[in-house]
Amino acid sequence: LALRAGRAQEAVLLSSSAIEISQEAEDRRREAAGLRLLAEARLVQGDDGPRAECEEEATASGASEGPLPAASQALAICREVQDKQGEAESLHTMAQVYLSTHALEDALRTAQEAVDVLAADESTDGALVPVPDSDEESQGPQQQEALALPAGTGSGEESQEALRGRQAYAVHTLATAYLATKAPKEAIEAAGEAVRLFRALEDVQG
Repeated sequence: LALRAGRAQEAVLLSSSAIEISQEAEDRRREAAGLRLLAEARLVQGDDGPRAECEEEATASGASEGPLPAASQALAICREVQDKQGEAESLHTMAQVYLSTHALEDALRTAQEAVDVLAADESTDGALVPVPDSDEESQGPQQQEALALPAGTGSGEESQEALRGRQAYAVHTLATAYLATKAPKEAIEAAGEAVRLFRALEDVQG
């Protein structure tokens, strides 16, 4: 909530506390979720506002300074515990960080990886549509994105809807990455697929 309200400094402190609590509880999935939130808060924070106290707290919780190290740590944890949804979310966060720093090839790579992980995840039970690489012109549109539900929450129907929402936002980021790397054809295809997914979810804002 703090991050959505634009209070990035507060979000850094809260996410750092959440990471510490998760580490004490040895809850690796929630630790990864906290690291993703920390990365997103640092990304929003940018160079604005006081950082010393925030970064001291974050470093104490084991996360190196900057958004990319936190997102990378989250990705490593998710792969370690075989959390596919968390892996896709972490890749999506990394793609956003790369876009913000104009590391465009890395942004495109991680955005595509996020889409591929979502599409291949067996827990989706076919709810998500696979997205081809940009080289595979014979195949259709592209996709990607995420923020995971805590384990064991929500009905199956709610979970499927959440997965489709993650996919829609992932595809949107992939379209942005294609546009940034001057691949307009792929960007248009991905953007069109994102619109289709958002409309299916009745997500007007998306």
